[in-house]
Amino acid sequence: MIRTASSSFARAASAAAVLAAACAPAFAATVYDSRTSFNAAVGTHYDYNFDTDGLVTILSSSQGHLAGVSTVGGDATGRARSGGLEGSIGGVADAFTTVKFDFLQPVYGFGFDDLDLNGAEWAIIDVSFTAGGTTRYSVTTTTPFDPVFFGITDAGGLASIQVFSNNIQAGTDLQLRANVIDNVSIAVAVVPEPSTWALGLAGLGLMGVAARRKSA
Repeated sequence: MIRTASSSFARAASAAAVLAAACAPAFAATVYDSRTSFNAAVGTHYDYNFDTDGLVTILSSSQGHLAGVSTVGGDATGRARSGGLEGSIGGVADAFTTVKFDFLQPVYGFGFDDLDLNGAEWAIIDVSFTAGGTTRYSVTTTTPFDPVFFGITDAGGLASIQVFSNNIQAGTDLQLRANVIDNVSIAVAVVPEPSTWALGLAGLGLMGVAARRKSA
Protein backbone atom coordinates (compact mmCIF):
# COMPACT_ATOMS: atom_id res chain seq x y z
CA MET A 1 0.00 0.00 0.00
CA ILE A 2 1.33 3.39 -0.96
CA ARG A 3 0.60 6.20 1.44
CA THR A 4 0.92 9.94 0.93
CA ALA A 5 2.92 11.98 3.40
CA SER A 6 -0.30 13.55 4.63
CA SER A 7 -3.78 13.99 3.24
CA SER A 8 -3.56 17.78 3.63
CA PHE A 9 -0.29 17.88 1.68
CA ALA A 10 -1.82 15.72 -1.03
CA ARG A 11 -4.84 18.01 -1.34
CA ALA A 12 -2.69 21.15 -1.44
CA ALA A 13 -0.29 19.62 -3.95
CA SER A 14 -3.21 18.49 -6.09
CA ALA A 15 -4.69 22.01 -6.07
CA ALA A 16 -1.31 23.46 -7.00
CA ALA A 17 -1.05 21.02 -9.89
CA VAL A 18 -4.46 22.10 -11.17
CA LEU A 19 -3.41 25.76 -10.99
CA ALA A 20 -0.12 24.99 -12.73
CA ALA A 21 -2.03 23.30 -15.53
CA ALA A 22 -4.30 26.31 -15.76
CA CYS A 23 -1.23 28.50 -16.19
CA ALA A 24 -0.32 26.76 -19.43
CA PRO A 25 -0.67 29.37 -22.22
CA ALA A 26 -4.16 29.42 -23.69
CA PHE A 27 -2.92 31.71 -26.48
CA ALA A 28 -5.92 34.01 -26.16
CA ALA A 29 -5.34 37.24 -28.03
CA THR A 30 -5.75 40.56 -26.24
CA VAL A 31 -6.69 43.66 -28.24
CA TYR A 32 -5.80 47.23 -27.22
CA ASP A 33 -7.22 50.57 -28.31
CA SER A 34 -4.65 52.53 -26.30
CA ARG A 35 -0.94 52.70 -27.07
CA THR A 36 -0.22 53.37 -23.40
CA SER A 37 -1.94 50.13 -22.37
CA PHE A 38 -0.28 48.20 -25.19
CA ASN A 39 3.20 49.46 -24.28
CA ALA A 40 2.63 48.62 -20.61
CA ALA A 41 1.58 45.08 -21.54
CA VAL A 42 4.42 44.26 -23.94
CA GLY A 43 7.35 45.93 -22.20
CA THR A 44 10.30 45.99 -24.60
CA HIS A 45 9.30 46.66 -28.19
CA TYR A 46 10.66 48.01 -31.45
CA ASP A 47 9.12 51.10 -33.04
CA TYR A 48 9.04 52.03 -36.71
CA ASN A 49 7.95 55.22 -38.39
CA PHE A 50 7.89 55.98 -42.07
CA ASP A 51 9.01 59.59 -42.24
CA THR A 52 11.44 59.01 -45.11
CA ASP A 53 9.69 58.63 -48.44
CA GLY A 54 10.49 55.55 -50.49
CA LEU A 55 10.05 51.80 -50.72
CA VAL A 56 10.08 50.01 -47.37
CA THR A 57 11.39 46.52 -46.65
CA ILE A 58 12.45 45.67 -43.09
CA LEU A 59 14.49 42.47 -43.02
CA SER A 60 16.63 42.65 -39.86
CA SER A 61 15.75 39.90 -37.38
CA SER A 62 17.33 42.01 -34.63
CA GLN A 63 14.94 44.88 -35.27
CA GLY A 64 11.51 43.52 -34.56
CA HIS A 65 11.61 40.35 -36.65
CA LEU A 66 9.81 41.85 -39.63
CA ALA A 67 10.32 39.71 -42.70
CA GLY A 68 9.07 42.58 -44.81
CA VAL A 69 6.25 44.95 -45.54
CA SER A 70 4.45 43.55 -48.55
CA THR A 71 1.16 43.91 -50.33
CA VAL A 72 -1.35 41.37 -51.51
CA GLY A 73 -1.34 41.33 -55.28
CA GLY A 74 1.16 44.18 -55.47
CA ASP A 75 4.84 44.72 -54.76
CA ALA A 76 6.85 42.85 -52.17
CA THR A 77 7.27 46.18 -50.41
CA GLY A 78 5.23 48.99 -49.01
CA ARG A 79 5.93 52.63 -49.71
CA ALA A 80 6.48 55.40 -47.22
CA ARG A 81 4.99 58.70 -48.32
CA SER A 82 4.28 61.92 -46.43
CA GLY A 83 4.94 60.37 -43.03
CA GLY A 84 2.90 57.20 -43.41
CA LEU A 85 3.01 53.72 -44.90
CA GLU A 86 0.89 52.70 -47.87
CA GLY A 87 0.86 49.75 -50.20
CA SER A 88 2.62 50.01 -53.54
CA ILE A 89 2.20 48.68 -57.06
CA GLY A 90 5.07 48.87 -59.53
CA GLY A 91 7.09 50.84 -56.99
CA VAL A 92 4.45 53.55 -56.82
CA ALA A 93 2.53 54.28 -53.63
CA ASP A 94 -1.03 52.99 -53.76
CA ALA A 95 -3.06 53.54 -50.62
CA PHE A 96 -5.83 51.31 -52.01
CA THR A 97 -3.58 48.24 -51.76
CA THR A 98 -3.48 45.98 -48.70
CA VAL A 99 -0.34 46.26 -46.58
CA LYS A 100 0.90 42.94 -45.22
CA PHE A 101 3.47 42.34 -42.47
CA ASP A 102 5.14 38.91 -42.54
CA PHE A 103 7.39 37.97 -39.65
CA LEU A 104 10.70 36.11 -39.79
CA GLN A 105 9.66 34.36 -36.60
CA PRO A 106 6.63 34.72 -34.35
CA VAL A 107 6.21 38.03 -32.61
CA TYR A 108 3.97 38.46 -29.60
CA GLY A 109 2.69 41.99 -29.90
CA PHE A 110 1.89 44.31 -32.82
CA GLY A 111 0.43 47.82 -32.81
CA PHE A 112 0.02 50.75 -35.19
CA ASP A 113 -1.75 54.05 -35.74
CA ASP A 114 -4.28 54.30 -38.56
CA LEU A 115 -4.09 57.81 -40.01
CA ASP A 116 -6.65 57.74 -42.78
CA LEU A 117 -10.10 56.88 -41.43
CA ASN A 118 -12.65 59.47 -42.55
CA GLY A 119 -15.31 58.74 -39.94
CA ALA A 120 -17.40 56.64 -42.32
CA GLU A 121 -14.96 53.80 -42.97
CA TRP A 122 -13.28 50.98 -41.07
CA ALA A 123 -9.72 49.74 -40.87
CA ILE A 124 -9.85 45.98 -41.38
CA ILE A 125 -7.03 44.00 -39.71
CA ASP A 126 -6.56 40.31 -40.48
CA VAL A 127 -4.32 38.64 -37.88
CA SER A 128 -2.86 35.19 -38.58
CA PHE A 129 -1.61 33.26 -35.57
CA THR A 130 1.38 30.95 -35.32
CA ALA A 131 -0.82 28.22 -33.86
CA GLY A 132 -3.09 28.49 -36.90
CA GLY A 133 -6.16 30.41 -37.89
CA THR A 134 -6.89 34.00 -38.83
CA THR A 135 -9.13 36.48 -37.03
CA ARG A 136 -10.50 39.68 -38.52
CA TYR A 137 -10.66 42.84 -36.41
CA SER A 138 -11.94 46.30 -37.33
CA VAL A 139 -11.58 49.81 -35.94
CA THR A 140 -13.13 53.14 -36.82
CA THR A 141 -13.39 56.69 -35.49
CA THR A 142 -15.99 59.40 -35.14
CA THR A 143 -13.32 62.08 -35.60
CA PRO A 144 -12.18 62.04 -39.23
CA PHE A 145 -8.45 61.54 -39.79
CA ASP A 146 -7.49 61.52 -36.12
CA PRO A 147 -4.98 58.69 -35.51
CA VAL A 148 -6.65 55.52 -34.24
CA PHE A 149 -4.53 52.94 -32.40
CA PHE A 150 -4.89 49.19 -32.79
CA GLY A 151 -2.73 46.73 -30.85
CA ILE A 152 -2.83 42.99 -30.28
CA THR A 153 -0.85 40.51 -28.19
CA ASP A 154 -0.90 36.73 -28.21
CA ALA A 155 1.29 34.39 -26.16
CA GLY A 156 1.23 31.82 -28.95
CA GLY A 157 2.73 34.22 -31.47
CA LEU A 158 1.55 36.29 -34.44
CA ALA A 159 2.49 35.03 -37.89
CA SER A 160 1.34 37.92 -40.09
CA ILE A 161 -0.82 41.04 -40.15
CA GLN A 162 -2.78 42.50 -43.07
CA VAL A 163 -4.36 45.95 -43.02
CA PHE A 164 -6.81 47.46 -45.48
CA SER A 165 -9.79 49.79 -45.31
CA ASN A 166 -13.46 49.56 -46.17
CA ASN A 167 -16.70 51.41 -45.57
CA ILE A 168 -18.35 48.44 -43.88
CA GLN A 169 -17.14 46.81 -40.68
CA ALA A 170 -16.83 43.28 -42.08
CA GLY A 171 -15.74 44.48 -45.52
CA THR A 172 -13.82 42.26 -47.88
CA ASP A 173 -13.32 44.57 -50.86
CA LEU A 174 -9.60 45.26 -50.56
CA GLN A 175 -9.64 48.27 -52.88
CA LEU A 176 -12.73 50.15 -51.81
CA ARG A 177 -11.00 52.68 -49.54
CA ALA A 178 -7.54 54.16 -49.18
CA ASN A 179 -5.60 53.61 -45.96
CA VAL A 180 -2.37 54.88 -44.40
CA ILE A 181 -0.72 53.63 -41.21
CA ASP A 182 2.26 54.75 -39.11
CA ASN A 183 4.11 54.22 -35.82
CA VAL A 184 4.28 50.44 -35.98
CA SER A 185 5.37 48.71 -32.76
CA ILE A 186 6.62 45.11 -32.55
CA ALA A 187 7.10 43.10 -29.34
CA VAL A 188 9.38 40.08 -29.61
CA ALA A 189 9.06 38.64 -26.08
CA VAL A 190 6.16 36.50 -24.92
CA VAL A 191 3.47 38.67 -23.33
CA PRO A 192 1.88 36.79 -20.40
CA GLU A 193 -1.78 37.38 -19.81
CA PRO A 194 -2.74 38.98 -16.46
CA SER A 195 -4.69 35.86 -15.47
CA THR A 196 -1.58 33.75 -16.07
CA TRP A 197 0.42 35.85 -13.60
CA ALA A 198 -2.33 35.62 -10.99
CA LEU A 199 -2.72 31.86 -11.35
CA GLY A 200 1.02 31.32 -11.29
CA LEU A 201 1.43 33.26 -8.05
CA ALA A 202 -1.50 31.42 -6.48
CA GLY A 203 -0.02 28.06 -7.49
CA LEU A 204 3.35 28.94 -5.98
CA GLY A 205 1.63 29.99 -2.77
CA LEU A 206 -0.20 26.67 -2.46
CA MET A 207 2.96 24.73 -3.14
CA GLY A 208 4.71 26.69 -0.38
CA VAL A 209 1.91 25.87 2.05
CA ALA A 210 2.12 22.21 1.11
CA ALA A 211 5.87 22.13 1.62
CA ARG A 212 5.59 23.74 5.06
CA ARG A 213 2.93 21.22 6.14
CA LYS A 214 5.08 18.36 4.94
CA SER A 215 8.07 19.52 6.96
CA ALA A 216 6.01 20.18 10.12
